[in-house]
Amino acid sequence: MAKNVLIAGENEELCDFLSNYAEKEGFNVKVICDIRDEEQRIIRECTLFKPDIILLSGSYADEDDECTHSTLMADVYSIVENKSNPDDLSLLSYPIDMTELSAVFDKHNENKTGFIKFDKSGMKIIAEGTEIPLQLNEYDALYCLSRNPNRVFSRSQLAYEVLGVDAPSGEKAIEDAVISLKEKIDGLSSKWSLKFLWGVGYKFEVL
Repeated sequence: MAKNVLIAGENEELCDFLSNYAEKEGFNVKVICDIRDEEQRIIRECTLFKPDIILLSGSYADEDDECTHSTLMADVYSIVENKSNPDDLSLLSYPIDMTELSAVFDKHNENKTGFIKFDKSGMKIIAEGTEIPLQLNEYDALYCLSRNPNRVFSRSQLAYEVLGVDAPSGEKAIEDAVISLKEKIDGLSSKWSLKFLWGVGYKFEVL
């Protein structure tokens, strides 16, 4: 069953980004994006929506205690500028650090394959006991595909997910990255594989 994410803040671009990210990861999303009655709305939504993850920013970042008291089952994160304590896992950096954000969702994500360990700081993966260094586009393409097992991505869809909408020559860059990636991981496992569907796209196939 899909899990729930409650996002609260005044920055529409940030709320939209977080909402889109959460939806792509397979979560149900509820967004509060204004500054009216922060505490009352948060408490009400925690009670009704029963979120598993709560992401707070702007003036809502001060409502973390109220959220914790309202729903003991949710993980509550405040998104802050100039994060002073890098070891405080309840705080997320702004601008968004994708490694931090991914870790939050990976904790709850029921679509994780569990076959591959990703290490973005070292730009490598560990799969079937083998450590494999990757280029950035290879890493991001595999991360996206493996987090959506058996889903087919067209070349343009994968280019959008990995490189964004305005990336020059994005589809060619993704095609090159996936070809190189397949050469590196082909044959590692009998449980999963990276598949080319000629004329259609790519998928991370789990047997």
